[in-house]
Amino acid sequence: MDLLRTAFFEEPFTVYLVLVFVEVALFGAWYGRRRAVWLWRMLLPVALAGGVFFLERAVVTDRERILAALDEMALAAERQDIDALATHLDEHYRGWGLRKIGAVALAKASVLRWRIRKVDFLGKREIELQGKQRADGTVRVRVHYGAGGGRVGGVPLAWRLEWVKRADGWKVRHATLLDSPLL
Repeated sequence: MDLLRTAFFEEPFTVYLVLVFVEVALFGAWYGRRRAVWLWRMLLPVALAGGVFFLERAVVTDRERILAALDEMALAAERQDIDALATHLDEHYRGWGLRKIGAVALAKASVLRWRIRKVDFLGKREIELQGKQRADGTVRVRVHYGAGGGRVGGVPLAWRLEWVKRADGWKVRHATLLDSPLL
């Protein structure tokens, strides 16, 4: 079921590719027979592709919601808006042995010290749903920091994040820094 959900709602490239092959086969049948019925049949894959496109845009999956939260967190770090970043932490957050309030204080100190300017995601952001209320993921980023408006440095970081679904969206319950040259 997860494979179909991914194929139709998150990454429909494979479905589009199959429909292109069906379209080519139908074109070959029309070309060999030159009958109008095959032209009408060629509309079916086009209509199906339109339906898949509509479904992919209309349905927002939990994985896509988590990816959107990651984008918002990166943008908040770039704006040095720790309060916006903190809205993505669960009230029962635990990470580095800190609760939410300690993690927010550490984030504020880090932003002031390193002057984060840009956060780039490296590679694919891996999110694995664990039922309907929990998810785990690994995120690799490059954090550009420095004084002024330029990007002085770029430090790669890898995070293991545990997510929990709450009434107001997906929240980070636990974060583990997998590697850090800054520590």
